[in-house]
Amino acid sequence: MDELKDYLKFIQKSFWLVGLFAIFGLVAAAVYNSQLQPKYQQTFLLYLVSKTVDSQFSGYYSQLAARDFTDTAIGILQSEAVSKLTAEKPVGDGFGVSVSFRRSQPQLIEVIAQSPNLKSLTGFAENFQQLANGVLESLGQNQPDFEVRMVGETQAPSKIENPIVLNLIVGFGLGAVVGLITSAIRQYLS
Repeated sequence: MDELKDYLKFIQKSFWLVGLFAIFGLVAAAVYNSQLQPKYQQTFLLYLVSKTVDSQFSGYYSQLAARDFTDTAIGILQSEAVSKLTAEKPVGDGFGVSVSFRRSQPQLIEVIAQSPNLKSLTGFAENFQQLANGVLESLGQNQPDFEVRMVGETQAPSKIENPIVLNLIVGFGLGAVVGLITSAIRQYLS
């Protein structure tokens, strides 16, 4: 019981310092939020198909081969050579477009493009499909030629909302924790 009273006295004594640091954290989070730029995102699916083989992957082991090939294609699209190619020859209007890939199913690649500029995502999916086909075609000298095709509707670019309230709460909380630690150090040293 005495320990609880000691903790309450400590918190009561150091309330001003904890509050000061919490307000400082809140102000820092508000400044951070004011510096955030809007971001836009577009998602589309690419389907890997063989240009030379009529039958697509079927059966269990063929599904494994399709999955492995899809992983390889994603690795190729994430490679430094493709990054340099997109930097030298912008895709769409697009400077500042970051692209990530995810295998959603064998032979299906989900492409997620993000940019601070909405205009740079206009026509991005079609242009990226052409770029990906060019890269896969240049690599397919001794193996079957594959290409990627768009599947379904291309999602229109949408704005990604910045977590402003969450940033303010985190800033306030971190400030309060730093204030509490500072108070504890002051109490220990005195």
